Amino acid sequence: MNILQLTAFLGSVNSPPARVYTVFNKGVTEGTNRAERKKLKAEVDAELEPLWQRVYRVQEKSYRESSKHERYCREQRELLRTLKDLAASERVMHDLDVRPVQLKLALEARGKLARERTLITDNPM
Repeated sequence: MNILQLTAFLGSVNSPPARVYTVFNKGVTEGTNRAERKKLKAEVDAELEPLWQRVYRVQEKSYRESSKHERYCREQRELLRTLKDLAASERVMHDLDVRPVQLKLALEARGKLARERTLITDNPM
């Protein structure tokens, strides 16, 4: 039973049953009419109780899901705010000029190679 059907059903149940009007029109005394109304109200309440329990469960589930959604949104906002702060405080990294270091390493390697060659050619074994 969806919400529209439940609403339509509750609307039809809340209106007094036709039996109350029939009893009232027969000239029944006020006490008998009151007893009949109480009996009918108890029947209707018994019929409605499971439906109201279902409504309460749906409301509770809706509240839990809404709370979860709000928590996720709050976490998302905090994350986005943190990312924005990080982007604002980010320092620009410049490319380093590594040519002098590379040149120095190349010259050292060349010197080592030259020394190895001289050692090899000067040392006849």
